Amino acid sequence: VQGECFALYSNKPVAIQTQFHVTKINTRKLLDRFPKAKKKAKKFLIDSNPYIDGSFRLNYDFLLNDLKGGLEITSIGKEQLRMILYYLDPDDKDRSISQIKKSLYFGELRHLSVPISNGLIDVSVDLSLLFTPIPTPEVKGFPIATLINNYRLSTDTESTTEIDSLSKTEEEVDEVSH
Repeated sequence: VQGECFALYSNKPVAIQTQFHVTKINTRKLLDRFPKAKKKAKKFLIDSNPYIDGSFRLNYDFLLNDLKGGLEITSIGKEQLRMILYYLDPDDKDRSISQIKKSLYFGELRHLSVPISNGLIDVSVDLSLLFTPIPTPEVKGFPIATLINNYRLSTDTESTTEIDSLSKTEEEVDEVSH
C-alpha cells in the first residue's frame, strides 16, 4: 500500500485530498479483521482470486461539503466483485446490477471503475470473453448511504437504524455552488 494525503488551507482547512495505490491486497486476510463481514463473505469467496490491485482517490471540499473521487480496480476476483454488488443490491432489485452479476458467469473481469461525486457512486465493469468485450450496463447515481446501510443491515442483525442520507440531491449541490 502506498499513498499520500494533503490538507489544503486558506486560513482554515478548505479540502482534504488523499490517494492510495494497493497491490496484492489479500481479501481473505483483510476479512479476518471484520468477523461479521467474513461470515457473510464465506459463500462468495470460495475459489476466487483473493487479491485486489487498484487506486483510490478522494477529495473532500469543506466549503461545498462535497465528496469526490473514486476507485479504479485493475485486478479483482469475480467473487469479490459479486460480494461488492451484493452490498449495493442485496435483493436483486436493480436490473443493471443483476445484469452485471449474470455477465460475470461468462466473462473475465478486466477493470472496475467506481467514481464518487456528491455522495453518489457509479459502477462501470469491463468484462471480456476471449478478448471480446461483453457489454454491461453502468450503475449510475447509487447513494453511498444505501451501500453503507445495506452493509450494516447484512452484518449486524441487531442494528435496525438506517442512515438518513449522506448524499446530496442535485438541487442541494446547485444551491451551494451558486
